[in-house]
Amino acid sequence: DLGGMEASVAKTSVWWDIENCRPPADVNPFHIARNISNVLHAFNFFGPLTISAYGDTYQLTRHVQNALTSTGISLNHIPSASDKAILMNMAFWTSDNPPPANVVLISGDQDFSPLLHRLQMKRFNVL
Repeated sequence: DLGGMEASVAKTSVWWDIENCRPPADVNPFHIARNISNVLHAFNFFGPLTISAYGDTYQLTRHVQNALTSTGISLNHIPSASDKAILMNMAFWTSDNPPPANVVLISGDQDFSPLLHRLQMKRFNVL
C-alpha cells in the first residue's frame, strides 16, 4: 500500500520530461497514456489523472505528437528550459492540490531530487 485509501482516490499528476526520457520507440504512442493509467491502477491509484509532457516537442514526429495529445497528454513545447518549467508547474500544482495528492515524475534527470524529497516531507505521495 503506497499511500492508503485517501491516496488511492486522490488526484494524480504525471510530469514527463521528454527531453531526458523520450517516448519508447517500440511502444505505440497511442497506448502510452493508457499504459501509465494501467500501472497506476495496478498500484490502486484510481483518482483523477493528468499527464503533462515537457520538452522540445519538435523532436517528436508529428505522428507521436498527435498520438500523445489525442490520448489526453498535454504537450508543452519548451525546448531549452523544460526542467525549470516542470519544477515551476509542479510547485503550482502541489500548492493547488494538497496531500494526499500523488505526483509521478518520468525523467532521467537528478535535478528533480530535492523537490521530490520536499514534496515527500510535506506528505505528498511521490511515486
